[in-house]
Amino acid sequence: WTSTKKSIFWSDEMKIPLFIGEYHSVHVGAKDDLPILVKDALSATYPFFLGYNFFEFSVRYDKGGSEKKFGMFGYGDCPLLDMNYSGMVYTIWDLVPAPDKYGYPLSMALSHAYGKGSNLPKLRKAPCLEETLGVS
Repeated sequence: WTSTKKSIFWSDEMKIPLFIGEYHSVHVGAKDDLPILVKDALSATYPFFLGYNFFEFSVRYDKGGSEKKFGMFGYGDCPLLDMNYSGMVYTIWDLVPAPDKYGYPLSMALSHAYGKGSNLPKLRKAPCLEETLGVS
């Protein structure tokens, strides 16, 4: 038996679903934190909680400071190609998994949170890694 938590979001008179659009706590270990959020989103105890979106995909090198703590993937040291976008040329770098505060890869923590059947992104080896390091 599961009781529904009382909430200003969910009552007989009003039902407002809740979704966390940008979630990433840099103060706790993601491996332990993210499964709790998934469990809560699936629980009948919180019928208003639809889930969360992990923030964010790549490290924000452009913002610097504390913003660099966010991002599931950082840029590696291998330039893949140059891309022309609106008259500006940007170098596209390979991706490397970024760690949480305890060094655990965030991409693995997110996959772990969703459990059996979830897959990690497949990162292809960059050509320059093959050329310079003999890695394939």
